[in-house]
Amino acid sequence: MGKKGIELSYEISESIIDKVIKDFDTNEKEKEDVLRCLFSLYEKNTSLNCVLIKVTVLNSLYSAGLTNNIGKKKVDVVKMAEHIAGEKCFDDWLWSDNQDEQLKAYDYISLGIREQSNGLYDNCYAFASKYCNWHRPDVFPIMDSNAKWNLYNFIKNNDIPFKRTPNNWEKIKVCYDYKLFWNIFKLFQEYLNNDFNSVKKYSVKDIDKFLWQYGRSEDDNSTIQEIGGEGGDEYAKDS
Repeated sequence: MGKKGIELSYEISESIIDKVIKDFDTNEKEKEDVLRCLFSLYEKNTSLNCVLIKVTVLNSLYSAGLTNNIGKKKVDVVKMAEHIAGEKCFDDWLWSDNQDEQLKAYDYISLGIREQSNGLYDNCYAFASKYCNWHRPDVFPIMDSNAKWNLYNFIKNNDIPFKRTPNNWEKIKVCYDYKLFWNIFKLFQEYLNNDFNSVKKYSVKDIDKFLWQYGRSEDDNSTIQEIGGEGGDEYAKDS
């Protein structure tokens, strides 16, 4: 059963994966084009104005859980932009080839606001993964509630060899541990590209699309929200 009460088989086949990715590309083309252009134009994260544009547009188009209302128990877009632009090492972490360094960029966004605000704000784990992903889409997988749920169920309902090893894959359904999610995501990618399919190779971006779109209707645009509003995938507790 899917998160919206839809009966889902979680069957894996090349035709299913390709159909879901095609649905994503059809539904999300305009949003993807805008974000691709924006993040290509403003690659660096040293200018507050440029970072604020990226934060605001990403949050609006993909309901990343931030708000435009200062004082709410959610991180507002201005505070997040100030947080990112204020760290001189952020781009070094983000563009590093070392996973531990890359995780510093993710953790800085996800946990830093909480530390600065004495626990006032909720964890920004989904926004952190989406923001890093849009700079490096084939390095950082997106971790939000839908991706966790679908990845967990695809592993659970298929005979995937790595789930028989002690790698804590079951925890991804409810985890906030990005490194664990990332590692299981990569194992799933390796399964699709090697054990399951020896011809077609699916990128991180392809699998992001698959996990995000699976279980949605072809015309489901429920993630669009007003700037600062609540909607789509991520609310305060899950952003």
